[in-house]
Amino acid sequence: MDKSLSTISIEQRLCRIRGEYLEMPGLRLTSAQAQRLLGMDQETCLQLLESLTRERFLYRHADGTYAPEIAHHRRGAVSAVGACAVCHSAGDMQRDFMSMGRDIM
Repeated sequence: MDKSLSTISIEQRLCRIRGEYLEMPGLRLTSAQAQRLLGMDQETCLQLLESLTRERFLYRHADGTYAPEIAHHRRGAVSAVGACAVCHSAGDMQRDFMSMGRDIM
């Protein structure tokens, strides 16, 4: 990841990625597609996608695409989503997931 990124910048980027997936629940992107969509360099984008995978917001499919964890499991522990560290949008995230017929709490 670009060493010049501050912690808040990284958190803003993570929040942006979360927002894209929440806005389009069926979204499945390869790291190259995410890189183009988000305007990030390859290394930064991949590290952020992997970070969201480790925190169980995203799931990496065998074909290399990243999709929301909830879309993979259709049920189960999604409480790892939590609130965005920058925009504190847990309420928005819960509303978005509930509109998909699921509850994150």
